[in-house]
Amino acid sequence: MSNTNEINQLATQLQKQLESAMSDIISAQKEWNLPDLPPQFMAAYEDLKKTDFYIVVCGEVKKGKSSLINALLGQDVLPTGTSETTSQIFCITNTPTESFALVFDDGSKEQITREGLTRYGSQTAANLKGDPLFNGKNLRWIEVNVPAKFLPPGIHLIDTPGLGALYPMHAEVTLRQIKLADAAIYLLDSTTPLTDIDTKFIDRILSVTKDILFVQSRIDENQTADDNGVSAWETLNKDHQSNLEKKYGSVLGTIPVYPLSSLWLRKAADDDKRRERILARCRFDEFTNALERLIYRVSGWNAACLALQAIYQYYPMGKRWLQEQTKALDPTVCRELVASKAELQKNFIAQWGPQGTIRQSLIKSFNEIVNPVQNQVLKICSNDGEIARKYLNMASEMVNTSVDKINYFAQSLGQNIVQDVTEEAQSIMMFTYDELQQRLVKMDISLPQLDFPTIDIPKPKQAKKSSYVKKGRNAYMYSAMGLSLIGLSSFLAPPLAPFIIGGAIAAAVPLGLQGIEEINQSDQENAVRQLRSYIQEVLGSVRRALTEYDVRKGDSLSAVDNWIQQIRQSFAQSLENMYQLESQRQQQELESIERMHQLESDKFNQKKADLQDQSQQWAKLEQFQKQAAELLKKLEAELERPQVA
Repeated sequence: MSNTNEINQLATQLQKQLESAMSDIISAQKEWNLPDLPPQFMAAYEDLKKTDFYIVVCGEVKKGKSSLINALLGQDVLPTGTSETTSQIFCITNTPTESFALVFDDGSKEQITREGLTRYGSQTAANLKGDPLFNGKNLRWIEVNVPAKFLPPGIHLIDTPGLGALYPMHAEVTLRQIKLADAAIYLLDSTTPLTDIDTKFIDRILSVTKDILFVQSRIDENQTADDNGVSAWETLNKDHQSNLEKKYGSVLGTIPVYPLSSLWLRKAADDDKRRERILARCRFDEFTNALERLIYRVSGWNAACLALQAIYQYYPMGKRWLQEQTKALDPTVCRELVASKAELQKNFIAQWGPQGTIRQSLIKSFNEIVNPVQNQVLKICSNDGEIARKYLNMASEMVNTSVDKINYFAQSLGQNIVQDVTEEAQSIMMFTYDELQQRLVKMDISLPQLDFPTIDIPKPKQAKKSSYVKKGRNAYMYSAMGLSLIGLSSFLAPPLAPFIIGGAIAAAVPLGLQGIEEINQSDQENAVRQLRSYIQEVLGSVRRALTEYDVRKGDSLSAVDNWIQQIRQSFAQSLENMYQLESQRQQQELESIERMHQLESDKFNQKKADLQDQSQQWAKLEQFQKQAAELLKKLEAELERPQVA
């Protein structure tokens, strides 16, 4: 049984109370001249008031992401087809009127027609006509505003390129959107068990958010029942849930996988008479209830947690300020407070100033984590590394197989190597980021969110083609695609920016082994030798693109070194920002206490009465925090109640 109503009531009540309390604090800070509110407080307040939510729809290629969104819209808007279709990001919103636009990272928009969705957002169209050019701008997403039958207002769905296709860049584009969104819908289907591609990407999603809704699409395609009347899709649904809980149960608890038929949902939009019956058949109510719970978790639980945490952090600052102001009315105590504040400032500068002991310790810890990245990247794409051994061994095993199998193996060899390098590079960067955060937590230090930079990857040098490689449209197509993918580098978000490596190199390294000329059986050993040589050439191209710099282009650092330098600068800037904010707050408190000492006698009693009244009002926040914490626990309990898909 769904407990959506209880969740709705608790989330609404909690949101209103927290919003009111934070509004009162903001007013008090201005009227009473309290210390400045931290940026995190205002960010939490804005999140609490938010009514628009962005949900990324992701999953392996051809699992029905675009079909699901079209079904929710009740009309065929997004391109779908038999090959990899979506190549760009679509942002879909339920609006009264229809409009479409290209939205760029600089905030500008360019209106397009409905027909332009396929030209600008379809991988098939890009392959046939070439990637669209945007006059040097980076495309953020394609905006789709249409009246929708089944998509609630305020929910923006982000349709992403499929995972596991021939385009490694797609995974990084998808992950970037998840980092910017509120939650994710992950699509499995009714014909294929959980794959390695699924689990690898779910691991990556969990490094960003635990707010994932698992949906099993295409239940209409696997209706065959066993002797007990259980359909094949129902059996696979149980397998999906079991496999997910075995791997992620310790993190996510019970993991329902909600079945849904986009085909039947799409039919329901056009059939007013039988709509309710069709909606029941496609399991739409279960899906919408789950979607509502996901939104309540994001808007109710997550936002409330951040808001209450912001109040917890600011409350003692305001309380101490009021107490000190009251004490400062006594001239003797005022002088002591001024001296104490001056000493605190001196100690703070000694610890957190440009040469402060704590700051230098943090920089040292940071360097210990970041410095090895260069060697780690070199290792994963070296000729004697694990990836090289894997593919060299696979090539060696081809010597006793048929020419057809050699051809088949060679078709996707280049992009497979690059995909593996991309995944290993991602693991290194994620470990670097996590290790830094863990050390900061152990030191009980809170810093603003780090601004991890993107990398501008230079175009890799072309590897020499093997003698039996066809020179034709495939190599040209992928080379052209490489130029456009490299152009996307400046819009990928932290901390996964380095992984544009995969997309850029996969396109720019010649994938010429797609289409080997016919080879006589007697030439198999020669073919395998050339395969092994090509593997080393691809790895060499990747290695050079990452670790070498081109003096002719004015480069003084390699791509990896440039990333390390930028991330150091970003970390240093975060420390400096924190130092400046705290210094400003301390100076405010000192100046406020000094002003108390200068009060004229006729204003003394009024100030004393005002401070007493303000202290009483502020003390009410302590009781409010306890009440809000209790509501938060109740909401958590309702959200954690197991739901049956």
